[in-house]
Amino acid sequence: KYIDLNWVYQLINYAVWKLAGPSGLILLNSAFFIGAVYVTLSHVRTNIGWLIPWILLMSILAISPSLEVRPHSVSWFLLALVIRQLQLFSKGNIKALRWVPLVLLIWVNMHSLFILGLLVFGIYWAGTWMNRKEHFKQASLYFGVSILDCLINPYGLSGLLFPFEQATALESGNIF
Repeated sequence: KYIDLNWVYQLINYAVWKLAGPSGLILLNSAFFIGAVYVTLSHVRTNIGWLIPWILLMSILAISPSLEVRPHSVSWFLLALVIRQLQLFSKGNIKALRWVPLVLLIWVNMHSLFILGLLVFGIYWAGTWMNRKEHFKQASLYFGVSILDCLINPYGLSGLLFPFEQATALESGNIF
């Protein structure tokens, strides 16, 4: 069986390629990477703001081997968004959670690394249960909706479970 969770990413890339050619694809891919770094650094409050451009440059150099046009760039951006919203929630902003299911709904149809978003949310959910029981009900609701959202893909449950199938490719006996 063939499962293509990148289908929305492929449609976007095709549209960009038709409009702007290869340069447009490179710019879009760069925007996802820069967006991921920006979202990650945007909630860092420090007195050494002058260091931020250098951190950005070092980040880009560190990830440069993976800067080719591929859906991983979207995953890093969406992971940064999920973590940002969960961080806001952990600081008391209950409304920040409402965006996580939407991000995961988009992500499950863009790349199979959406499972990282569910994993991170699961960790925050467990932390909420241990440390902030008063917000556990809201966290549980949005975590459950996020899991259900990940079923909204052309493959349903098979799409949700696909990352676990991909993980078997990492076994030592697999030639891939």
